[in-house]
Amino acid sequence: MGLNHRKIMTNDKKGLQDAVISAKEVLEKTDKEKYPKLYESREANVKSLEIALDQRLRAKKAEKDLKNNPPEEKKTPKNNGDATPTKRFSLDDIEEMSALSKVHKDDREEIFDYAERKKLKVSEVLDKPFIASFLKEKEEERKSAEASNTAKNQRTTSKSSNKRLLDQLEKGELPEEDIDKAVKARFKKLKGKS
Repeated sequence: MGLNHRKIMTNDKKGLQDAVISAKEVLEKTDKEKYPKLYESREANVKSLEIALDQRLRAKKAEKDLKNNPPEEKKTPKNNGDATPTKRFSLDDIEEMSALSKVHKDDREEIFDYAERKKLKVSEVLDKPFIASFLKEKEEERKSAEASNTAKNQRTTSKSSNKRLLDQLEKGELPEEDIDKAVKARFKKLKGKS
């Protein structure tokens, strides 16, 4: 009886290892040149047994790891039908958030970092004189940057809008509400040429 007709006990690791060894011995005894299809079949049998052994070993290892390190159960909060769970904040948390809401969003991270380094509350950090001067300086920088940016945008906008209005006037595509603006733009253009 050949290997294919014999039932091999492969329920345990030892039985599967024996089956792999036996299949390899049978494969070595098979003449590859004389019986190529039989050799190919037995070679596939050896590979499948090796794969089964490998899977068995990994499964046993995973079972052992699972027994030694059981996974922590995840506790999901009940939210009584709400789509988002609600979080309750302490009064201190609310006070900190309201104190921080007075700070510009670009400066909040620096305030948080300083509070963490010094192990202080945000409200205590905001009471420090040098932090107050730092925040004032940052606010002035933002205002001056905004003012210079706004002035540039206003000049550019008026020039481009005047040109647009004159172009629309020449094409006859000017809406009625812009006629006064187009007339003023035309006068400015004529004054500039004289």
